Amino acid sequence: MQLKLIANGVWDRIGANHEGRTKEFAVDEKKRIEGSRISVFVGRDGHRMKVVILGAGRRGIRLAKHLVEENKDVIIIDEDVDDVNNAMSRVDCLAITGSGTNLDDLREAGLADADAFIALTGSDETNLVSCGIAASEFKVPLTIASIRNLSYGGSNGVTHSLMGITYIVNP
Repeated sequence: MQLKLIANGVWDRIGANHEGRTKEFAVDEKKRIEGSRISVFVGRDGHRMKVVILGAGRRGIRLAKHLVEENKDVIIIDEDVDDVNNAMSRVDCLAITGSGTNLDDLREAGLADADAFIALTGSDETNLVSCGIAASEFKVPLTIASIRNLSYGGSNGVTHSLMGITYIVNP
């Protein structure tokens, strides 16, 4: 599997574009990406798609709102209690206080049966490691990490799967 860099940013590919219009995502039953569109309406257990978002900042809350509008089950994880409380007051989803690199916190968030894990914290390292854990320990089929520092991919960019991450987003 090749790791793809989405240079336009997470909002052009997940949830909505910069004008706030929702974009659809289409992934087939084998979770392969179909062209440039990514739309999952049904999760891997045949029920509503379950998405876990790490990071209750502006991007995490904005993405969660759009996914909830698309009838997805959304769970937000963040270490900051105030950010978690803010997320719960602004989005109709579950938000928990926890670390994206702690197996117990990820298990509590329901990563074992999640269809997607999206790491949007301010730390590239946390995003990389948490996506790696989601892919290896919980076998989450779709993992997306927000990475600001592109040097993780070397001078030629990332050409192979890095730590099981499906997509790297450069905001």
